[in-house]
Order: sequence, then structure tokens, then C-alpha cells
Amino acid sequence: MKAVTWVVCGVVVFLVIRPFHTPDQLRKAMNADDVAGIARQLGIVAVEPASIYGAASEEGIVRYEPAYFAQIEPWDRVSILAHEIGHMKRHTRSQILADEYSGRLCRRNGASFLEATHLLRNERSTGRTAFERWSRVVAGGVGWLIG
Repeated sequence: MKAVTWVVCGVVVFLVIRPFHTPDQLRKAMNADDVAGIARQLGIVAVEPASIYGAASEEGIVRYEPAYFAQIEPWDRVSILAHEIGHMKRHTRSQILADEYSGRLCRRNGASFLEATHLLRNERSTGRTAFERWSRVVAGGVGWLIG
């Protein structure tokens, strides 16, 4: 649990930030290759298989391609789902903001910097140019540092 204290207009505001679950529950779902279990642990209400590349979110539902998810590392699955949560929570289509949120959520759940940014560093679809790809890696890294 993380506690944050602010002083706003002379009033002390105390806020406790806690994860949705314990990291052990998330790791158990990751080890079992249980995408729905990972999604539940991250706070996603609905997740369903679809024939798309990677994952997408719309109206609170995250859709993912089971064949693609079967090929990638466990933390990459978490990173993708957290990225989609970033789109929904921040009400944005910005890939950079969603990547920053993904890095932050991965860190809060125990991912190392390399685990949190692995997919961003190695996936060609993260950007058309090297600049776009590395901008997204930096965003995920900043999120991890803020975590």
C-alpha cells in the first residue's frame, strides 16, 4: 500500500492507494496462462477472445487474440491489458498515455523495468518509425519509474 499526503489550501489530504489485489494472485494467473484471470486481477470487468492483432478496448470490454497471447511472455500479457486499461481510464486514444499507464500498473504489480517494457522494446507494431517506438518505450519507462 502506498500513502500520499497533500496540503491543499491549508487542508491536509491523506490518500491511500492500494492495488486491486495481491501480486501473488496476479502471478498465479500469469503462470496458468489465464488471460481472464489476469484481467480480473487488473480490474477489467469483461475480456473476450476476438480475431484481432493483439488487443483492443471499446465500451469497457477488452478484446484480445488468443493465438497471439499464447505466444508472448506473461508480463507482456499484463502490459497489453494494462495498456488497454490506460485507454479506458484516461479516456484517450493516445498510445503514449496508455503506455505510461501500463508501465505504472506493471510496476505496482511487481514487474521489473525490463519486464514492463519488454514488449514495447521488441514489438515492431509499437510504431512505424524508430522514433515512435522509442517514444513509447520511454513513456512505459516513465510510468514504471512513477509507479
